[in-house]
Amino acid sequence: MKNSCVMMVIAIAIAGLLASPMAAEEKKVYTFGIRSGVSNEFDGQTKTILNDLSVSFSKIYGIDIKIVWFNNDKDFFTAVDSGAIDFLSAYKGENIIKILKEGHYLPFVAFTHLGYEKQKMCLYVNKNREDKSLASLKNGKLLLVDWLEDYYKLRSFLDEKPEKYFNSIKILPNGVSAIYSLALNEGGVAFILDNTVAIMKLTNPGPVKQITEIACSPAFMAQPVLRSKKTPKDFSDKFQSLLMNFEKEEATKKYRSLIKMYKIKIIPVTLDQYKPLLDLYQKAENSDWNKDFESLSKYAKKTK
Repeated sequence: MKNSCVMMVIAIAIAGLLASPMAAEEKKVYTFGIRSGVSNEFDGQTKTILNDLSVSFSKIYGIDIKIVWFNNDKDFFTAVDSGAIDFLSAYKGENIIKILKEGHYLPFVAFTHLGYEKQKMCLYVNKNREDKSLASLKNGKLLLVDWLEDYYKLRSFLDEKPEKYFNSIKILPNGVSAIYSLALNEGGVAFILDNTVAIMKLTNPGPVKQITEIACSPAFMAQPVLRSKKTPKDFSDKFQSLLMNFEKEEATKKYRSLIKMYKIKIIPVTLDQYKPLLDLYQKAENSDWNKDFESLSKYAKKTK
């Protein structure tokens, strides 16, 4: 899945374009905070590309891009709460939602690929399974990625605790692992992002040919890059316009083949577009779903 990882790297790395010629009038230094942690390969590639972009734009525009990496939530949120970060991204959705709820940052742009402005979580099974109805999945085996947001979406979709709906649940690190398990007929049903499957169709189609979709949750907007409310609106508006043509920037020239391959686009986003997701988190928090997930995750990991 190297190409898939590179695609995600480009998506986050292009956020390094947050140094534009217009920015010089506003501020000489912009801080872009990234809560890393996807994988060592992913983080390493991201740092390489971001360094390329920051050096390039600093030379052209005389603007320093201060990229700050965080490998733990404590340091990340301390910097966010202090107002030291102008723009930010985080690899887990719960971090983005937490920051949005605090009210000091707003959705700025989102990176889309293969036409997926919104993302659905879907239930997939091996294509050779005889009964492919949703009802047939009850009391079976579930493969679930170890992300809080995935649990929230599944529980809302089922309208029942997954722990009660399924007889057994195996926690996996990512959707790709779940696809491989299904392809080898090692799991019952996997709950994963539809665009994870779409990416694998391009990069490694073999396993994807062995699975089929059963049902999907409602679609939610792709995860956003956030901007501080302190950022002048005039600058933000101009910068959004600039980003629409990011692929023409000289600093992205050597990545254009991959940008084209994955059809990466940058779109402006607003807080209203994330209201459904914010509402889901609020519903989950009101009913302590996070505690249920923590218990499930710990138990599942111990019994792998």
